Order: sequence, then structure tokens, then C-alpha cells
Amino acid sequence: MEKPLSVPTLWVVGQRNLWGDFGDALISGYARRETDDGPLSLHRTGPFLPPISFPWITNTGGQGVVVSAEVKRQLETLELPGVTFREAAKARIIPLAWERWDRSSPVPGVPPDGGEPENYIWEKTHDADSAAKMSRAYELVAPVGPVSVDQVEDPEWGYLDEFKAQTIPAEVPPITRSHPTHGHLVVNQRMKAWLGENAGEWVRFSPVRLAKPGRPPRG
Repeated sequence: MEKPLSVPTLWVVGQRNLWGDFGDALISGYARRETDDGPLSLHRTGPFLPPISFPWITNTGGQGVVVSAEVKRQLETLELPGVTFREAAKARIIPLAWERWDRSSPVPGVPPDGGEPENYIWEKTHDADSAAKMSRAYELVAPVGPVSVDQVEDPEWGYLDEFKAQTIPAEVPPITRSHPTHGHLVVNQRMKAWLGENAGEWVRFSPVRLAKPGRPPRG
């Protein structure tokens, strides 16, 4: 008889599911990083900035983690070990009040030009007024390790909304990243509760469980 899956004590934090790729472009947008350790330059809609978002970094790959000024201030009071912040530049802010659309609808209220999600952002002109009204944005830089996570494949197709780790140490920092550039944001139970209270509308939590013996993670 197969053993039951372990009870998760860690969680991968990701963006809430909304309108598929269209929601990804609207909620998190895109970013660029001109050097390996340089600040993020944001390309997104505004002036609304979700409390936490995960922009795709187009020129290096991987997702950034961006928080609003208010969430940064709140997180700083928690004195999270190894967590730092650096301000992101508002490189291209496109005025669009999508947050007022009906989020219970299966599709966004206004489709992008040409039907491609990135067309909400790219080839459009930066709006200085929207950028000025938007909250200052900060990249959350989390310490790397000690847990490496691997998304679980769906036997039918694709992946499950679940992760596995080969080992889970007895003590893990409240917020970590599983890889410096392409890793997932991993939080413990306490931080899951905090994020659920302060940014719950914009995030989802995927459980991290111990991998079965003999099945090492893919990478």
C-alpha cells in the first residue's frame, strides 16, 4: 500500500491564477535586468501595483519578486533573515485599470491588441503620470537554499500545482529561494499565514512535500 504524502511544512508562493497568460501580463508584467546583479526595470500596467507580483525577466529568464512600498515596510518589521530589498525602476508603465474588471469572468474585460498577452505592454508608450501615481516598487531578494524544490509532473499532462523536495531540514528560513535566478520563492507556515493575510488576493500557495525514496528531483 502506498504511503500517504507527507504533511507540507513549506510552500512555494506564486501569482494567483487569473485569465491565464493574460492575467500574468496584467498582474505581474515583465522586467529586464541589464547586469547579473543590477536592479530590475519594470514594464507593466499602472498605476495599480499589486502588493506582490512576479514579473518575467525577459532578457535573462526567471521570475523576479516585486513588492509595493507598503508591503516592503511591513516585511522589514519582521526582520526576516537574509532578505533584502532594492528599488525597481518604472521603465515602461502603461495606463490600464484592469483591476476594476470583473475578476469572476473567465476572460479579461478588454482583450489586448492582436490577442497576444504581451501586447498589453510592449510597443506602447511609457506614461509618466501613471508611473508617478504608482507605488514605489521593490525587488524582494531572498536568501538561496537550503531547500531545492521540483514541480511534480501530472501523469496525464503538464504539471501539478505541487512541489517535492529531496530533503527538508528541521529549520528553514521564513523566506528562501530555491535557485539564485530561476528558483521558486519558498516560505514556511508562518510566512504563508502572513502573506495570506496581507496579499492573499494576489498569491497562491503550492505545497512542498518530501520526494519518495529512489526518485531524485530532476534538477
